[in-house]
Amino acid sequence: MLTKIRTLALTLIAAGLMALAARADAPQEQAFDEAPVALRTPMPAYPKDLHSMKIEGRVAVLVEIDEKGAVTNVQVLKSTNSAFDAPALRAVRNWKFTPAKKDKAPVKAQVSFSLKFDPNA
Repeated sequence: MLTKIRTLALTLIAAGLMALAARADAPQEQAFDEAPVALRTPMPAYPKDLHSMKIEGRVAVLVEIDEKGAVTNVQVLKSTNSAFDAPALRAVRNWKFTPAKKDKAPVKAQVSFSLKFDPNA
C-alpha cells in the first residue's frame, strides 16, 4: 500500500511539474517570473468502486494560488471519468505552494495539473 501511495505521489508531482512547464495549456494564466512550487500535496482518495474494478483515470484541474501560496479556487478542466472529479477537487483544495513571483514579489497565479488515478500503482 505504501508503494502505491508513493507511486501516486510521484505521478502527481511529475504531472504537476509538467503542467507548470507547459503553462500555455492552461487558459487565463497570468505571466510570472517564478512558478509556484508545490510544498504539500495530499493524495486524492481513490473511489473504492472504481479501484476494485481497476478503472484508471485522469483529471485535469486549473488551480488558483494566492500570494501566500494557498489554493483559492480549483476547477476541473477535463476528466476521463466524472467519479474522479470530487476526490481530485477535495485533495487539490488542500495543497500548499510557494507563491509565484513577478519581479521578485509574490503574485496570484493560475496553473494546471493533471492527476492520474492508477489502480495498479
